Amino acid sequence: MPLARSSYRRRLNIDSSRSKSRPVDGAADGPEDAGIRKEALAARGMAMVLAGQLAEEAAVPLESALSRVATQVENWDTCAALLWLVAAERFHTVETSLESLIAEVHRSGSARGFVAAYSTLGLLKLRLGALPEADAAARVALRVLQESDFRLGLAFAVTVLADIAVEAGELNDAEALLSLLPQKGGRRASAQY
Repeated sequence: MPLARSSYRRRLNIDSSRSKSRPVDGAADGPEDAGIRKEALAARGMAMVLAGQLAEEAAVPLESALSRVATQVENWDTCAALLWLVAAERFHTVETSLESLIAEVHRSGSARGFVAAYSTLGLLKLRLGALPEADAAARVALRVLQESDFRLGLAFAVTVLADIAVEAGELNDAEALLSLLPQKGGRRASAQY
């Protein structure tokens, strides 16, 4: 293990030096502790991305959190970690995780799952430059939002599609997509997740 990663792991497990009940490797005492530890790792990775730390460094706790999920579909909030991994440029990890997540979404029929998984896939494909695949994935999410009573995630799906349209040079399409966002006090509501 490189010295930098070793040093990072020591910082990551700083509570282990204060508590004899927590092993240094990050193993939890029980299922509740495992969930808390997974969420703390994800939060740490997200904070690192927001703070502008190197993508390689920020990806370490995010990937660790993702690996602690019993199955990729333990809960749909797994997509939050995947989004941050897209930001940290861990495209292969995201793509691999999305394969099982999308298979489970199709089995479950969950509107939330469809929106989360396909919006994330759209963002991933956009970042990879695969505009037709990005558009197709994000449109699945938008279609589910339009055909169900599930509304959370509308801003995410629409902005991914608008970004795709901008990248393709279709500014009128981008503007039309953004008009789908709810209006609030004469302005578009920008944080309707």
